[in-house]
Amino acid sequence: MKKIIAVLLMCATLLSLFACAKKKDDTTPKQLEDIPNAYVGDTVIADTVKLGNLEIIIKEQTFYIDGIKFAFSDFKDTDKLSMNFGDDMLDVYVSEGKLQKCVVTSGDNTVCTEYNIQGNGVKQTKSVLDDYGNAVLVCLYDESGKLQSFYEASFDERCNMIQKREYNASYDLIGVTVYEYDENDKPVRELQYGADLKLKEVN
Repeated sequence: MKKIIAVLLMCATLLSLFACAKKKDDTTPKQLEDIPNAYVGDTVIADTVKLGNLEIIIKEQTFYIDGIKFAFSDFKDTDKLSMNFGDDMLDVYVSEGKLQKCVVTSGDNTVCTEYNIQGNGVKQTKSVLDDYGNAVLVCLYDESGKLQSFYEASFDERCNMIQKREYNASYDLIGVTVYEYDENDKPVRELQYGADLKLKEVN
């Protein structure tokens, strides 16, 4: 009899937990409200930028980036080396004895440009930061310097990103992602909404 009661209690507990979980899922907004279908922020976004070039000379055992000498042997135990580059930061990537790419990040972390092994700029990210260093607006440009897409993000008081609104190069909204965290700031759910603001996916 005790075993039967124990089994019944266990079943009741599981049903209760399932009901609570179901109730929590039912509170997930199926559609967002009051979000414009285009960018309405007050930050001016450049439609084009100049990516620039680096002078890269590759030799058998060494290579030079704007006159700075590197040896392929320096990358024996790592695929990436970082160093000051004037007021900026230079990240150099080498894999299996071959230069892969270079990335230059501005000293204030607002501009990041990727260069190929010919020294041509192939991608640039421009960011607007808030007082805490959070990227509240991020624009992505292609190798021709044209705007490809951008997003604006909002953060809570503990600097956790809680929402990201993504736009295309025409400033049209293409999607919204909402992030949820537990009391320890650990991510617990990611809600993805389409341009129509309807829920598409929960991760």
